[in-house]
Amino acid sequence: MKTSTLLPRLAVGLTSAIAVSVVAPIPEAHATGLWSYDLLNHPDGSLASPYYGLRLDDLMDLGDNYTFDFEHADSSLTLDYDMDAMTIRIYGQAYGGVDSGNGYAAGSEGIASIDFTYNNVQAGTGSTKAFVKGNGEDAGFGTLGFDFLDDDLTDRTFELAARSRDANLATDETPDSVAFRLKYGHRDLEGLSGFGWLFSRETTDGEGAWSDTKSKDWLFEAEKVPEPGMILGLFSIGALFVGRRKRTNQA
Repeated sequence: MKTSTLLPRLAVGLTSAIAVSVVAPIPEAHATGLWSYDLLNHPDGSLASPYYGLRLDDLMDLGDNYTFDFEHADSSLTLDYDMDAMTIRIYGQAYGGVDSGNGYAAGSEGIASIDFTYNNVQAGTGSTKAFVKGNGEDAGFGTLGFDFLDDDLTDRTFELAARSRDANLATDETPDSVAFRLKYGHRDLEGLSGFGWLFSRETTDGEGAWSDTKSKDWLFEAEKVPEPGMILGLFSIGALFVGRRKRTNQA
């Protein structure tokens, strides 16, 4: 085969490989540092559909099952896992409302602003990437502000706290003590899932008791956010090969 024919084919092959590497999962080899994830709905939520990444039953008096669609056009949720600070922060906004079976009940929809941080995060083993032990505000605490789409309704603010309740899960960690977990293969999802239980209370109740009625829990899929430097480097290499191919064709 002539060299002039071989080089373009190599360029196309390498460029294609680079393109695949951009969209393929990035190996998580670092033992320290900050890892960021985009949060999506989990495909195996008990109330789906609509699919969701957060469920807070009895959150308000407008209905039993409040769920939040992490993939709605008005939603954008991020998880930052700081291995040095041993924290996991979940923050952003999510569209949600009272689950009516195939949508949201009229008048219940709104945008939730969420900011929640878990403390003393421990690195996991095997399929478990990380987990949090403990119960209550010291283990994890955050806020949820709900902005109704109906302007006639008063916006409301809630506090959230970590809740340990997983005796039904067979894990290597101590049962009944894990409040949150990042784990591969949860409920047959090959990728990384985040799941854990919560307490909630409305801030207008002051220092009132935390509510744990029915289901209040995270259940989402986490997709690794590629590091900017890695993406730029890959595209630079791709551009280099494309440029070489053009020059070879012009020769």
